[in-house]
Amino acid sequence: MKKILTSYIVDAQQQEIGAPFMKIAATQTDAEKLILRYVSQNKYYWWTSGIIDGDIDKLTRLSDKFAELYGTLRPAHWKAYMSRKGRARAFCVAYELPNGKGKFRWYLLVTDGTGNVRDLEKLDDARIKSIDIGDLLLKEVVRPSEFGGGSRWTYLVERRVESSQDKYLFDLVKQGKDKELAVAFRYVCGYTMHSGVRSWVRRQIRSKFTLWYKFWPNRPWPGPDPEASLPVMTMKKINFVADLTHGDRPGSADQKLVA
Repeated sequence: MKKILTSYIVDAQQQEIGAPFMKIAATQTDAEKLILRYVSQNKYYWWTSGIIDGDIDKLTRLSDKFAELYGTLRPAHWKAYMSRKGRARAFCVAYELPNGKGKFRWYLLVTDGTGNVRDLEKLDDARIKSIDIGDLLLKEVVRPSEFGGGSRWTYLVERRVESSQDKYLFDLVKQGKDKELAVAFRYVCGYTMHSGVRSWVRRQIRSKFTLWYKFWPNRPWPGPDPEASLPVMTMKKINFVADLTHGDRPGSADQKLVA
């Protein structure tokens, strides 16, 4: 027995011929993880992005448009076939902006190759122009030789935000505002601890710890322990909210992702 969902066919056992929804990440962190996985593992280097203001119907129509034109919701075997033909594959994910009053940010990710998506969309290459999400930028960075060399994809804090945070923390240390400094570090440590972000947070803690005792040698350090281990971001679980056509069916990316 077949039933029609949006414009895609799904059988009664939910064996999907074409998934009827765009993935909506439960949080910005989940979106960061999913984008990182598609770029680093499946080589979806080309991208574009936009914001839809609080209308789930608009997001649904966008999902249908991308699926119709670019095959974003096609199953893995179809995308593998297109890859062998030298055709570009496409994938789309969205998440609700934090404090965005219902606004959604979406990302269209595309592989190398030819096809409608490369002809019709104005795409940037993540290898040249980093993918931005919140205060973070997804970049391919060189791994130091002492850690094996080579390169890896990771998120870094945007340079503008780095400079702003560094100045703010420096001013709090210089003025001896211990309570405000403790609060500021809770915010800094609240970033998702991707490897690039974790390195930056560690540098901030250690440099401001040293600076604090230069200014205030007889007062206790109010920030995090500079020798303590920081959390490590895990890719094991990526959470999604309910899909666009079935509000009662939330999803998870523990299963193998469609490439």
